[in-house]
Amino acid sequence: MRSPGLESASGLRPASAFVIVAAVLFAVTGKAAHIAFLEDGDQIESRLSASAPWPEFEIADRKGRPLALSVECFDLTVSPRSMWRFHTPAYMAERIATVLGDATPREVLDLMLPRTADEGIVRVERPALLVFDVETALAVERWLETGATEQHGDDTGPIDGMWLVPGEREGTWTIAWRPEDTLSIRERARHLAPGSVRRPEIWTARLLRNLATFVRRSAVLAELEVGFMGLGRSERAALLRERIWAELLPCEFRVVRHGIGPETARALQSLLAEEAVTTPWQMELVANLERRHPVRPRGDDRGDPAADDPFGILGHWGVLGPEDALARARRELGLRDTEGYRNEEHRAYVERRAHQYETERRPRSGLEMLCGEVLEHPEWKERLKDDVRTYDRRVRNLPRDRRRPWKGHVPDYFQSATDAAEVPRVITTIDAELQRAVHRELEGVMATHDPALAMAIVLEVESGDVLAVDGIHAYGTSGFAPLLHRFTPGSTMKAIVMAIALDEGLVTPGESIATFAPDGLVVRDDKGHTRHISEALGAPEESHVTAAQGLARSVNAVLVQIGLRIDAARFRERLVQLGYTARPRVGLGPEDGGYVPELERGTWKVCHTHASVSFGHELSTTLWQHASALSTIVRGGERRPLRLVEAVEQDGLRWQLPPAEGVRVLGERACGEVRAMMALGASEGTGRRVAHPSEHPEFDYIGTKTGTTQKVSTELCLHVELPHNVRHELEGSRCTRACRKSMVGARDHARRRRTCYTSSMCVVGRLPGSSSELLVFLVVEDPRSSAKFGSDVAGPAAVAILRRAFGLPPKSGAQPEQTTDAVPVAAFNTRDFPWAEDIR
Repeated sequence: MRSPGLESASGLRPASAFVIVAAVLFAVTGKAAHIAFLEDGDQIESRLSASAPWPEFEIADRKGRPLALSVECFDLTVSPRSMWRFHTPAYMAERIATVLGDATPREVLDLMLPRTADEGIVRVERPALLVFDVETALAVERWLETGATEQHGDDTGPIDGMWLVPGEREGTWTIAWRPEDTLSIRERARHLAPGSVRRPEIWTARLLRNLATFVRRSAVLAELEVGFMGLGRSERAALLRERIWAELLPCEFRVVRHGIGPETARALQSLLAEEAVTTPWQMELVANLERRHPVRPRGDDRGDPAADDPFGILGHWGVLGPEDALARARRELGLRDTEGYRNEEHRAYVERRAHQYETERRPRSGLEMLCGEVLEHPEWKERLKDDVRTYDRRVRNLPRDRRRPWKGHVPDYFQSATDAAEVPRVITTIDAELQRAVHRELEGVMATHDPALAMAIVLEVESGDVLAVDGIHAYGTSGFAPLLHRFTPGSTMKAIVMAIALDEGLVTPGESIATFAPDGLVVRDDKGHTRHISEALGAPEESHVTAAQGLARSVNAVLVQIGLRIDAARFRERLVQLGYTARPRVGLGPEDGGYVPELERGTWKVCHTHASVSFGHELSTTLWQHASALSTIVRGGERRPLRLVEAVEQDGLRWQLPPAEGVRVLGERACGEVRAMMALGASEGTGRRVAHPSEHPEFDYIGTKTGTTQKVSTELCLHVELPHNVRHELEGSRCTRACRKSMVGARDHARRRRTCYTSSMCVVGRLPGSSSELLVFLVVEDPRSSAKFGSDVAGPAAVAILRRAFGLPPKSGAQPEQTTDAVPVAAFNTRDFPWAEDIR
């Protein structure tokens, strides 16, 4: 009978943090066939050496502050199939839970049974032997009720915890059982002689012998006789029992606990010795490395980021969870989720591979994965030392066949140690303090404006070094948003369009261009099609402005007219050269390449596509892509991939990684003219409210470009789309075309506003007497506050981040901050010019 619902094994938490003491810590790679346990009072006879696991590498920020490092620890693994043939499940679970201290016996036992066990019950799935016809099933039922068989007539009473259930084929039956009941001490005491009660293997052997009796009566055995050919009678019987046991416990390996500290590992080692557990066949303490991220909120080191984690870019280093490990192992054989194993060899392969994925720690995403890939290059294989630390172990009076390095467990002490080479340290371009400040500013944006997503990046313009990059979702979506989330750039794209037109010689900064105020521009193509281009609230009322003023004030009509002068093929070609449409291949994880309409497919129309792209619509990009293109203009037209790794260090040596070679894609003069227009944008254009030079006298140069993209009705509201996607992920289902169509036009805003916006801000700054320039680009998706314009929603945080990046207080004249955790959102000048905001 099934017991009530039990606590989930997911409640099992990692062991508490611990301090590693050199005199205590000892770990080894590889698995041992046996563990030699010494008795007190033995005399020292000789010394043996063993090696500690190699901790791969450490990660530091640009100032040397540690971001990630490894500590030596242990994993406790079990083979249910081997363990429960010779030991008592409930008893061992209780003892192990006591040592671990933070898990119940029920939780521990669930992790020591096959994954398919449900509330401790194991049902034989797709049996090859334990499948009985009605006649045999009746005989099995009599045995389960009385404990007696035709060959062994002793009536010892019913066998608890084992029963018959219908098989997959009609008219057949198979076994279901609860190992903790069937293999309990109470059950052995009822069925065995007093002298055998403490011998679990005797009771297990009797169960298998009796089950084998029924299997021999079943027709299914005839199908397997070919596998027994050439074997003697006793060998055949032994093989049959082994196969029956494999069906009763279809699991070779499971991980009970990751990241066990030395003190707990020693206590477990003593327990396993006391209970005569054979390693590695039954249970084993496997030496391993646990990754630690000192800069992260506590509890985030195992790839389960806290909601307030400023260092999502680090990614994680670790193992796959049981379900993911099993799914990946099955995919290797091409097995679908619901598909059964084709044969026993496939089942065994999946078990082994899943166990490997559950225990094999490796970088999985983010900087962890990127830095690991950097060190995989042959150049570093030759340069870096990988000498491991060795320990001289005191070996007592033992038979010579038991003298071996102590593999597989923690030693109780050692005599001396030889230091290894220093662990390689990868120096990143990230500034940890700035990264944290960016996160705090984004949190402020989330709290003030209630958007679906906010993300930002800080670049050193000349080198392309990324000093900080982060993204915060209001919903539990996966992936690193700055590389994966695409958005419509809107007016920030106008800087790109202007640079291309200037470089093509199609416009000059001082050229006077009509604004078509107040009615707006009407675009016509050669086929007579027309389209009306409207302006935003507060657009300039002058009939004409210069091209430079058109960009600074973000006038749609001006930029559309300039954009339409560019040949369509050439226009798209220049956008591709700037990196749009291509994944940047940063190495942090999944990426999106954005979207620019194709010319060949007939999707590029003059009145719609060409005109829309000219003011940042009908194309999409990621934060990383767009920031890279904007920095290309600020740099003077030389495109250089943004980078995250700048050096590698070991044993006092430092190897600097030079920035990637730049490729000129725009002329220096054209880019200089756009820089001047961005400065004009800060002084009298759309950026004036947050970046006016008079409010930031510390800067020698400050330039801006704002964006406020009004989404068209066919674009999905992220407050609708993201929760929808999360629900699919939780349900394990996929979004269909009809499903997405149902969300078109839906909006979810607290103020019931029917229009969604993407608010963004790019700001560039340089201090007097310095050649170093920094660029900040910040994007806010679907704010639900009353504010919508880029300079109102994204502007204050973007400028505060820029000031912080230069070591300045968030507002001119304020005292420098005393903490490194938070940067308050500044209250900036609110001069209001009629053209100071735009809707794009």
